[in-house]
Amino acid sequence: MSEDSVSIDWGADSASPDSSNDSSHGFRRLSTKRPRIKSQGGLSRRTQDDNSSDGGFFNNDDDDDDDDLSNLQDSDSDLCFEPTTVPSLHSTRLGSAVAELNIQEVERLLRDDEDAMLLDERSNNLLHLIARPAKKSRGTDLHGSWQETLGATNQIVALLVKEGVNINGNNLDGLPPLLTTIGLDMHLMIHRNGEFTDMPWAEGHAIVALIEAGADVTEPRESPHGIHSILDLWIITSPVITRHPEAYDTVTKFLVERVPNLQPRTMLSPIEKLRQARMNDHTIPFERTLKILTSPNNAAYAKIDYANEAGDTPLFALLSSILPPAIAGTSAAEKLAATMQLAKAFLSAGASLDFISPKQKTVIEAASCSNWRTDEEDVDLMRSLLIFEPHINEAGHSKLINNTRTHVLAHSACLGRYRTVKFLLTHGMGDRISEAMTCATTFQRETTYFTGSILDMAFFGAQCACKRVLSDMIFRAQLNDGFFWEKDQWSRESSWETVTDDDLETTDSAGSEHELQEPLEAMDKAKPALDMDSVYKSLPMVFHEEDERRRELGESQYWGYGKLQSLLRGLGVERVATKDPRHEPTYFDATVLPRTRFSVEDLPRRDHWSFLYELEILGDDWEDIAVRELADTYNKSETWPRPAVLKRWPSLPDKLTFSRGKEEEELFFRAWHSKTTK
Repeated sequence: MSEDSVSIDWGADSASPDSSNDSSHGFRRLSTKRPRIKSQGGLSRRTQDDNSSDGGFFNNDDDDDDDDLSNLQDSDSDLCFEPTTVPSLHSTRLGSAVAELNIQEVERLLRDDEDAMLLDERSNNLLHLIARPAKKSRGTDLHGSWQETLGATNQIVALLVKEGVNINGNNLDGLPPLLTTIGLDMHLMIHRNGEFTDMPWAEGHAIVALIEAGADVTEPRESPHGIHSILDLWIITSPVITRHPEAYDTVTKFLVERVPNLQPRTMLSPIEKLRQARMNDHTIPFERTLKILTSPNNAAYAKIDYANEAGDTPLFALLSSILPPAIAGTSAAEKLAATMQLAKAFLSAGASLDFISPKQKTVIEAASCSNWRTDEEDVDLMRSLLIFEPHINEAGHSKLINNTRTHVLAHSACLGRYRTVKFLLTHGMGDRISEAMTCATTFQRETTYFTGSILDMAFFGAQCACKRVLSDMIFRAQLNDGFFWEKDQWSRESSWETVTDDDLETTDSAGSEHELQEPLEAMDKAKPALDMDSVYKSLPMVFHEEDERRRELGESQYWGYGKLQSLLRGLGVERVATKDPRHEPTYFDATVLPRTRFSVEDLPRRDHWSFLYELEILGDDWEDIAVRELADTYNKSETWPRPAVLKRWPSLPDKLTFSRGKEEEELFFRAWHSKTTK
């Protein structure tokens, strides 16, 4: 064989002590010990014993061997040799035997000098193959019981490590074998016929075997999905996608005993990551795993009341989550029951019911004003928390509520949470009803802060909700191009007629005003029907995929505002006068509605919103202020007001700085109801 046909591979016995640190791909430095000669085909042969008759690739002259080796080491620099790369480790005999955990075949091939230092095109070595086998070898009974699978894996890992395979060598993704045992692409899995079919199993037996053989457990895995230790990766994995679900808890206990807590490097605690995983997958064994993590023997992980930067403990995060926990069913009652069950699991595991976070949050604050629970469901949840530890509560005077900030009362009133406000007042906040409060409401991405009495909080919250409903009605009525209306009345299911630029074209100046006036007057007369289902669905500030659930939340909020103002006025609470009339309903109608086709004064005055007009506080000069604001709006856009606006505000033309004309009217029409303007 010519010199060009061989490469040198240094066997396990000849590896230098620091060889595992020389390269992330398993490359090793030259050693003074006898080398292994490797052919281009990926097979290698060991040097023969001195009494061998065939001589192998080296003769039996030790002096000649030493001369050859000394010549190889004349260079001052370290020498590295590329291992053999194959398209797929499975395509080799040794790789196939390793994947099948065939101990006898692996031992035989290694005795026959099969190359154990193979890498695939992604620089995965044979230990990566054990950690993440191909999908074709996913059969649950392929290697028998858990003990049989673990035993076979332990032996093969030991054989490969002895051969010099780097147990901490990284592939091209920067991952050692241990961190490839579990994929982070579980959200891409396809569930068919009760089986996850889109990825390999999570290999618990490989995790145990690799760690027992010396795999580094102190380095986390970084990815777009977060930073996770091997323990984190395991506990966010469902037993459903492990090869041996019956050993899930065994692997969890093993990891808890051997893996250090890598927080804050991993950002979130393992308990919080477990909670997040359970919120997305109901097959996560939350209670069992939480019990293991919080065992008295596991002090490193037992900080169940650890608060994150937002001031949320895992329990608080559960109660205040914008989405419900995943369940097998779909009903709201089941989702609420699941939340209560998970909360009790936290409390049973040692979470403090009366814990106050560094940001002064309490369990009551976390449980109130949920984005996915109705007002009534929030109260049911808070009531279950109050009775969990009766010794810290007194009748009508709960320690949990005493420790809760008044902000919760203001926020509940602002969201129309009638039952929540009543519950808080009854259980300890009754003496705070006269305090000045502050809350924030958002309309069209603009957040406004209000200060006043609790009745002001309810008033401003209702007014902002009314604006949101009106805005949604306008949005649904204004489609992409042109102005859409139905001659009789608006409705969600209407067949729309479109006014285009051609419809506005006229032949002479005499007819232009008349022809233009018709659609403008029709626009003023068009009045959307108040579809209550549409109103309800417009109220929730967080999108819900379930249409019926969105309607339930909106209906609870809609009727809650009216009941709330009656409750508070009955308790003697009054509104506080404000110097700024912009958020009063009549002022809003006067300055905002004219800029849309909705200029009918009584449009928002429907059913339960009528109390807004009874509670509003307007100064004597509010109409003059409104006219000035309208004039400023029209002057900036140089658009002439519609007939209905001029009829309502006859003094408005005197304050406009431009003259009336056909183009201005058309421009106004297009500016508010079309994508393009002249």
